[in-house]
Amino acid sequence: MTVLSPYLPKGQKRFANIEAYAGAQWRGANDAMWVFRNNGVPTSGGSGTLLGVALAGDLLVDYANKTLYQCSASSSGSITWTIFTTASGSGAFTGTFNGTVGATTPAAADITVLGGNAPGTGAFTTLAASGASSLAAITGTTLGLTGLFTKSLAATVTAHSGGGQGSAFALTKQVNIITTCAADHDSVRLPASAAGIIVIIFNTTAKIAQVFGAGTDTIDASPTATGVPLTGGNRAMFVATASGTWISAQLGAVSA
Repeated sequence: MTVLSPYLPKGQKRFANIEAYAGAQWRGANDAMWVFRNNGVPTSGGSGTLLGVALAGDLLVDYANKTLYQCSASSSGSITWTIFTTASGSGAFTGTFNGTVGATTPAAADITVLGGNAPGTGAFTTLAASGASSLAAITGTTLGLTGLFTKSLAATVTAHSGGGQGSAFALTKQVNIITTCAADHDSVRLPASAAGIIVIIFNTTAKIAQVFGAGTDTIDASPTATGVPLTGGNRAMFVATASGTWISAQLGAVSA
């Protein structure tokens, strides 16, 4: 355990590590605050990190996890380290996070302010979500884009040979291009429906591809096990109007 660079009043000696232990015995509540570093999360209790060295108010930087702790209580027999939070104790952090905050993956809505201020125009240049199936809805305002919006794309889809709903190729992207359909009614399957989801399918083959919903989802009121055809050379947009319900619209011909 080492002392980073404790601030001491002018004229006082900066103690070496071996002297810090003894120094804790004479430091008073209103004396200089010390800053320590530790390769990992500090422990609290009767054999806690820096017991007998750190006093209440001292800081510790866990440089392995890039987090800051404060000694909230210290006595001859016990020490308590508390991860730094805001004055209200809400746990809001500012700065750059690498997937975790204080070694804990943040829950939904935990981070509402970035950089100490509510994000204004131009505050974001890149916003990405990874490791999860979706990015929570942005509500309460209008989302404006000045550049291009990139949709997920499956550029080479092979419709399931033999057709049917159960074994149909599962579509997981917003834009899907069927490049292989060996026989009429080979099949693809839309993702599970939720109101507002839009899926676009291009059938670039000469065969009819059969499009099914997932589970009991229906398309254009067709029975679940029947699906709808997408003839060769055509493309269509499928919109989920509610959970369990899809409607489709055929798109126009290729540009001439």
